[in-house]
Amino acid sequence: MKKYLLFVFSFILLFGVFNVFSGMLQTVFYQQNPTTLSLWNNVDQLSSEVVFVKSSLLPTIMIALFSATVAFFIQNRLSNRTVKTK
Repeated sequence: MKKYLLFVFSFILLFGVFNVFSGMLQTVFYQQNPTTLSLWNNVDQLSSEVVFVKSSLLPTIMIALFSATVAFFIQNRLSNRTVKTK
């Protein structure tokens, strides 16, 4: 049970950290579409509707798999350390 709780805790922590880090990278490397830059001169012509684009599930799955892999190795390393000290 102790190994399971360690895995779950480290997975949740790593999943959150990797999601925040990927969001920060996406924000840093964002480049606005050049065609919309000229639209700021004609603000009256801009649409007031917001269009949401369907997001892909692949990045979330990749982050979850990477988090689970790292959490598994953390759990194994810490459980081996506790076995050696007993």
